[in-house]
Amino acid sequence: MDPFAFYYDQEYAHYYKSMDGFLDKYIDFRDKKILCLACGSGHFQKRYVDRGAKSVVCLDISKSFLDIFRAKISNQPEYLKKISLIQQDMAKFDFKKKFDLILLLGNSFCYLRTQEQQISCLSRIRKHLKKGGLAYIDVLPLSDRINNDFRLKRSFTDKNGLPVNETARGRMCYPEHRLDFEIQWRSKDGVAKKIQQTRLITTPEMVLLFKLTGLNIATIYYDYSKKTNKGASGWIYEVRK
Repeated sequence: MDPFAFYYDQEYAHYYKSMDGFLDKYIDFRDKKILCLACGSGHFQKRYVDRGAKSVVCLDISKSFLDIFRAKISNQPEYLKKISLIQQDMAKFDFKKKFDLILLLGNSFCYLRTQEQQISCLSRIRKHLKKGGLAYIDVLPLSDRINNDFRLKRSFTDKNGLPVNETARGRMCYPEHRLDFEIQWRSKDGVAKKIQQTRLITTPEMVLLFKLTGLNIATIYYDYSKKTNKGASGWIYEVRK
């Protein structure tokens, strides 16, 4: 099991709370056909079904994430009926249908490590949007607050009830905007390690990528709300064809 997938739900509990509030307040899921890119361990998608979605196609490149997701809904027929899980690259997917809503959350867009991959992903999002459909893309924009060195320490309790001490350290590399970092999780079960590789994006570059791929920005939500951008660390772009 990929340790990042194993610890993901506990590690992102605070993010889940903020994003849950955003989804409940701003997005209408009723009677929608939904595509979730980089769906992860499946925290949000049951919520879409509960709120009236017709169908939810969930795509992730990681088998470990999809296995966790599958286990969560394995004994819940109301979700099995409407949720489908597909292992695929979000820069290469191609379906013979279109969707009312496409969601790419959790800053997962930045795990595409080249501009070519990012353009491919956005182009496929546009191709798979129905007329009048909307896509929501959650990103952490590159800013001067992100310096060359990245360090993090935190503690939480894992899904088995064990206390875990997490440390992460990395370095921001220019001009590629690449942030690679190593994460370590220490518990009574031992030490697990993972290298994460991301490419952060400046706001002007993100706007340019949308223009290149024929997507138009409808709204930007700063830190999960419609407040003005005053030091917001997370941006959610609502885009359409």
